[in-house]
Amino acid sequence: MRGGAKNMDSKRGKFIVIEGPDGSGKGTVIEKLKERFPEIVYFREPGGTEIGEEIRKVLLNNPNFNADPMTEALLFYAVRNENLVTIVGPALKRGKNVIADRFSDSTEVYEFRMNGCNDPRSLNPFYRLDELVVGDYQPDLVIYLDVSPEEAVRRINKNSRVDGQNRFDLKPLKYHQKVRKAYFKALRRRCCEIIDTNSRRGGSVEETIERVCGEAVAIVAGFLRSR
Repeated sequence: MRGGAKNMDSKRGKFIVIEGPDGSGKGTVIEKLKERFPEIVYFREPGGTEIGEEIRKVLLNNPNFNADPMTEALLFYAVRNENLVTIVGPALKRGKNVIADRFSDSTEVYEFRMNGCNDPRSLNPFYRLDELVVGDYQPDLVIYLDVSPEEAVRRINKNSRVDGQNRFDLKPLKYHQKVRKAYFKALRRRCCEIIDTNSRRGGSVEETIERVCGEAVAIVAGFLRSR
């Protein structure tokens, strides 16, 4: 997929985002990227800063959280603004490369498309909000980790996160099916590379992890070399 914004300053660092539904293996991939590229600046959303981590607790760890979708989106963008001001902007200006665990596409999918906003007119509030907060700091590349909804649910139920399951993990299969479709629509506007993270017939978990992480490392290395 091709699209997205290009940096005007050739000396500026590059901004890469890792996206994917819950159960796609983002955490494992990012840990491998940190090992391979320790010089890159990393952060997660929601989170990243002290304020962001506190908002993360409100957004993800409260199973009874039931705010209006726009209220939820504004909380995510409050985190995003803080990350851009304190992490992303300063790093890119110094020529450092940055990798984010989730960014604007997650908000478009979960807070807008999953709440019925699927045509350009209904998505206008998202685009205006994103332009206001993100502006010229759109990702140079999005790496999307694709997984079938069935395998995602199986992985979520089998594995436990270090910080526990969040309220999105508890959603039914139908919800995860809709998320996957929404991501493919959202990513049309991005410069995007897709990695199939599904287990292959007869392959072990270890083989799947090695393959997926290897592909991610190769994509990042190639992208940074080409710039």
